[in-house]
Amino acid sequence: MADASQAQTGEKLGNGMAVTALVLGIVGVVFGFVPLTGFIALICGALGLIFGLIGFNKARKNPARSGKTMGLIGAILSAIAVVLGIWGMTIVFGAVEDIDDAFQEFDEEMQDLEEDLDGS
Repeated sequence: MADASQAQTGEKLGNGMAVTALVLGIVGVVFGFVPLTGFIALICGALGLIFGLIGFNKARKNPARSGKTMGLIGAILSAIAVVLGIWGMTIVFGAVEDIDDAFQEFDEEMQDLEEDLDGS
């Protein structure tokens, strides 16, 4: 009912999906640049991408609804957040693997040292 009256008066209808996408995209990009928070960026980006595409399509199909540009920008920022999240998680997993390798090498050297000390 409110939608019909707003459309008749020329007021633009809101687009909550586009707003949500923009907020999630911004939050995702910020978390994408913070170390160890790539998984948060990935989640925010994925959700923002979905909301952005839905909001963009809603605005495109209904000229009385605003948020077409906002939905598109939200989807783009969310896609960037997904990429940053994947990149950040790759860096973290690589660093953890390097640390694990270093600990294994240290353990092997300590065992060799023990054997040398016991043998002499």
